[in-house]
Amino acid sequence: MRIFESGTAPQASALGYYLNKLVHSNDADLKTQHENQDLIFVRGATVAGQQATFEFAMFKPVLRYTVGSALACPDWTKKATDMGLRVTTERLPFTDRWHFVEDANCNCVRLVQSARRGAGLDVSDFHEGQRAIVMKLLDIGLLTAVLPKGRQHVQSPGGTGLPVAV
Repeated sequence: MRIFESGTAPQASALGYYLNKLVHSNDADLKTQHENQDLIFVRGATVAGQQATFEFAMFKPVLRYTVGSALACPDWTKKATDMGLRVTTERLPFTDRWHFVEDANCNCVRLVQSARRGAGLDVSDFHEGQRAIVMKLLDIGLLTAVLPKGRQHVQSPGGTGLPVAV
């Protein structure tokens, strides 16, 4: 559980989290209730009439991504390389194609290019280095976030190109 200061919602979203709901609480209660959970709380305004109580935006991690059709494009590996990633591909006859995307710190993510629709990438057990790779691939359009119903991505303020879940 992490607490971000006011105005940093785009950074929370850029880390692969989406806005789930708003809660009224204080730092101590949030730490007690959500101590071992993978959540980000972004501090908002103080709640009128309640000392040391703030409105927090609770962000949950996006757990699944779909591998974009851009993987079928021959230049997708060049795009990944331009982002500082190394790509190797394996394929046995009559099987899915596996792409291993690795960064300079030896963090690796396996993408499966499948003929089946909706083949997803589950990032629930990914560590921070692997999530950074996923965010780079999302930023260049090779992955698409699978968000809960009613949620969508929009561009962040300031034109950074990073997605913000609303």
